Amino acid sequence: MALADYLQAQERQQKTGADYQAELARLTESQDRTLSFTNSPLSRYGPLVHSLSEPSAMLEMFTTASAEMQLKSMHLTPLDLFRHLLSRCTNVKKLSLSDCDAMDDKVWESVIEFLVPHLQELHIRTFNMTASKYRFILSQCPATLETLYFNVWFSDNQNSLEVEVDGGVPLTRLKKLTISLCESEKYPTLSAFLPRCGHVESLMLLIDHRSSSALQFSDAIRNHMPNINSISIIDAFRDFKLTDKDCASLLSACPMGLHTVDLADTVQFGKLSCDALLRHAATLEKFSAVTWTSPSSSDLKRIITSCPKLHTLETIFDRDDAEMKMIPSINAKDFIDWDKDSKTLTPWLCESTLKVLAIKVSSIPRPDVTCDVHKIPLWRPIKETHPGEGRLIQHRVYERLSRFTNLRELCLGHIAYKRPEEHNEDWESEEYTDDESEVGISYVYPTDHQYDCLEMSLESGLGQLGTLKDLRVLNTSWMAMKIGPNEVQWMAEHWPKLRTFDGLRKENKDQVDAAAWIEQNCSRIYAELKFEFEML
Repeated sequence: MALADYLQAQERQQKTGADYQAELARLTESQDRTLSFTNSPLSRYGPLVHSLSEPSAMLEMFTTASAEMQLKSMHLTPLDLFRHLLSRCTNVKKLSLSDCDAMDDKVWESVIEFLVPHLQELHIRTFNMTASKYRFILSQCPATLETLYFNVWFSDNQNSLEVEVDGGVPLTRLKKLTISLCESEKYPTLSAFLPRCGHVESLMLLIDHRSSSALQFSDAIRNHMPNINSISIIDAFRDFKLTDKDCASLLSACPMGLHTVDLADTVQFGKLSCDALLRHAATLEKFSAVTWTSPSSSDLKRIITSCPKLHTLETIFDRDDAEMKMIPSINAKDFIDWDKDSKTLTPWLCESTLKVLAIKVSSIPRPDVTCDVHKIPLWRPIKETHPGEGRLIQHRVYERLSRFTNLRELCLGHIAYKRPEEHNEDWESEEYTDDESEVGISYVYPTDHQYDCLEMSLESGLGQLGTLKDLRVLNTSWMAMKIGPNEVQWMAEHWPKLRTFDGLRKENKDQVDAAAWIEQNCSRIYAELKFEFEML
């Protein structure tokens, strides 16, 4: 089909001018002149292709032995046909390329010549790219571009050490930029590109181990990118760290008030970062950070009490490879924020705006919990200063939660296992295979289950949360909770929009009964019983 279209195109090019005008005259005004010279599907449907992924794969169709033999007889190469095929795709708006390290320079040039000029969205993910090719691709980004995802990592063996990117139009329509934070003194490829990105509003950085990258990006943001209101920092490999100082530098560089800050667990959020974040308190709507390098309770309190537009606060990432010991928590007394003068809770600015809350509330005395999940006496349990103090604190924590009347997701617990090859002496491990899971998976159970947490029972004050009429998701995983049939029946009645409840365990009879009640009486709630814990 591609070959037939190519030959027809060659034939048309050989027509005389008179023949060409005569053929044009035969076309009706309603016909598309560019599509009417041939009945080839490529000519007819090529302009209808708006999204294209891995175009180099099309070249493989022309490199088989039989195809190359046929092309050779016509004095054609696979690249000739590939370029012709791309030329028919005249209206591609989105292009995705991944693992394209082996793409020949001629193939890259063809893709850029035919597909890039009118793109609105470009995604490139590849490894082992040379700095010169990196610069060339960035210099060819068109003015029509609105979204750029450029996850590219350099090879160690570079053929060219020239560092400047020449040319390139201002990217006035570019709003979303995702790019590898891989600047270095050896390969500073972005010095001419970032000044073209003055209209970017959403910036996602993929970090590596070179801290100079963060400093150079901070300068670029400060000098050339004044419109950024959302910044995300992630580590594609989860093996590098971005220090508290470098994170603070990036957050401080944003001149406009940030709306969204999303930090991976490899970002070491600490005192400096918190101070920088609070410069944007008046505009901050979403904040996610799971790895904190300093005592977190006071800083968490500063954030949650200072942001009047905050709708999402996430400091728990429910992932099986998260560093559990680094997950921050807020002391129950900080969370309660009791005003001794008025003898009531201090009002918070985000009480009516908060919709997603994922946070560990700790330091609640639980005299009813004396052993851990292994039936070993707790080490240094939090003791009550007077009888009933634990329940009093719980009642006030519930009261604080009850004020978030627009809350949709409440996550107080988290996953508590790792792969065995990742554990260390601080973790106690054992193997367990669930009949419904992949055979042979080994789970590692840490010692940081939550014991100084809410009971989540009606007796402890759960009934105060009847104000959360919009709640859809509840997570109480690995908490020392006392949820039974009465509690889930209350949830079903008072939380009419609840759809997901995560945290019920097979080893607890009350929780098994609770799951059975949900299954029999409230099908709208999904509450899966997780695998049974094997006691040592």
